[in-house]
Amino acid sequence: DDNTIVYVGPGRRLVRVGGGGGASAPIVVQGDSVSLFLWPAMLPGSKHALAERCDVVCRQHDLVAVELATGLVTVLVPNATRGWYAPSGHLVYGTQDRAIYSVRFNPATLAVTGEPVPLIEGVESTSLFGARLSIAADNGTMAYQPTGGVNSARVVAVDRSGRERMMISRTAEYSNPRWSPDGKRIAIQVRGTGGFSQIWVWDVAQETFAQLTR
Repeated sequence: DDNTIVYVGPGRRLVRVGGGGGASAPIVVQGDSVSLFLWPAMLPGSKHALAERCDVVCRQHDLVAVELATGLVTVLVPNATRGWYAPSGHLVYGTQDRAIYSVRFNPATLAVTGEPVPLIEGVESTSLFGARLSIAADNGTMAYQPTGGVNSARVVAVDRSGRERMMISRTAEYSNPRWSPDGKRIAIQVRGTGGFSQIWVWDVAQETFAQLTR
């Protein structure tokens, strides 16, 4: 609301900067120089930032509100792994069992009221990316990646009218597909054993893979 951006800076500490640029300023958290902060987002009114707080090894996660002026931290939802504010007046948050919940929330008073309501189960979540979900519209519509979506991905071509065509049906952890200029092949990154990725080339007509890099 006040044209301020809050982001994660060095050491996974919260930093603020004006939307038009200029000098950044760290947000000094009261009485806590150890915790890490992830996924910050401004709350309505621009007095607080919503963020995930975790210990140095990220075994304990809490959804908190950080007062920008004072650095005072208020725990909103213990054991939450990531959170969003929905314009309907709810906090939406993930849990370590890969479920998504919502609960009534007043951003002016930071009051969480009522019982949490389960929304979705089986949402992909990692320590690096958190719950892979986004509130995609002001009406509360959400987009998310189901559990198992990383390692069980398939490659699909979608035209401008939304029609899908399966290109590679075998599952793997794919990323960054690129067409060849003639449209006969697809170069794609495939993550293999040991966490290393290589480039493979898929022949569309023959439906065969050839490994390009090693």
